Amino acid sequence: MSIDPLAEKYPNISPYVYCFNNPIRFTDLDGREGQDWIKKGNNIFFDPTIKNQTDAVAAYGDDAKHIGEGSKTYSTTNGIDNGNYSYTYHNNGTVTDKNNIQVDFSNGNLTTEGGTTIVNPENKSGTFSGFSIGGAVGGGISLEIGFVNDPTGSRAFYFSFGGNTGFGGGIGFKGGVITPTGNNPFSVTDFAGKGNSWSSSVGPVSWEQGGTQGNGFSDYGSYIKGIQERPYIYNAGSQTGHYPGISTPTKIGIGGMISETKTWVFKLD
Repeated sequence: MSIDPLAEKYPNISPYVYCFNNPIRFTDLDGREGQDWIKKGNNIFFDPTIKNQTDAVAAYGDDAKHIGEGSKTYSTTNGIDNGNYSYTYHNNGTVTDKNNIQVDFSNGNLTTEGGTTIVNPENKSGTFSGFSIGGAVGGGISLEIGFVNDPTGSRAFYFSFGGNTGFGGGIGFKGGVITPTGNNPFSVTDFAGKGNSWSSSVGPVSWEQGGTQGNGFSDYGSYIKGIQERPYIYNAGSQTGHYPGISTPTKIGIGGMISETKTWVFKLD
């Protein structure tokens, strides 16, 4: 008989630490600390920046579980492996099936017969959509509310408030894609905090790019150790009831602004 080396490190999980509280669905072959894969709800995904259970909870919430090298998801009948399918997780970001063949994620995520979704490790981007109001004639403010989604299956409501410098603005709908600039997949909790952006508009259509606040305005999306360790950039477009910044001879308004905002996130799962 041997002692599980993680029993004291993760007392909140119970004596079944070696299988993450689920001896039927998960088995950790070497009994050592999990590496890189995380289980959240029915989704399992890869994040090479997560090295322990504390990191997993900080990035993905209290229900996130860190999964170790060699852990498996497999089919059972009455709690016994029936051999229909088996997927093994490796800390290099790959998954192998019951025949030890690497899973091909070229067609997207993999969903098992048991309802577990293994997220394509290359699927790291999130999306957001919302309603925004803001503008500037020299200076001004902006407000935005909406929803943000990540590739791990989480969703959140967000609220942003900020200041603008420039000319132009509008009221309308906005949506975009969020791309992490590090190795991690985007998490909805990453959306919270300070950010910088620039936008330009022609008539009722505008384009915007921004990201997590860096050391300087144009340095958004940069990694800052101990301050911003999960940075991202986003690209967005919007169609608004627009009030022009500068009117052209063709009567089409054009505008441009730079903004600094702070965002609050409220998880919905």
